[in-house]
Amino acid sequence: MRMTPLRHSHPLASLAAMAVAAMAALATLAACSSQQLYEAGQGWQRQECEKILDAQERGRCIAATRNSYDSYKRQTEAKP
Repeated sequence: MRMTPLRHSHPLASLAAMAVAAMAALATLAACSSQQLYEAGQGWQRQECEKILDAQERGRCIAATRNSYDSYKRQTEAKP
């Protein structure tokens, strides 16, 4: 029985496949990162709100941090 050697794909083909996979991963990461950054900012703002002594002002401050990322994104995309 004669075995044929394995054929390797062209090096540029595998490089192109890796580049496509990397771009897809970066696109996914970028979308995820925006939301994570927004939520981290909201958390920081809530911590700062907790430092406010006046209860009404602190309540208004905390209420302002309850805007979801999706709501924030819709609001910012709607502005000209």
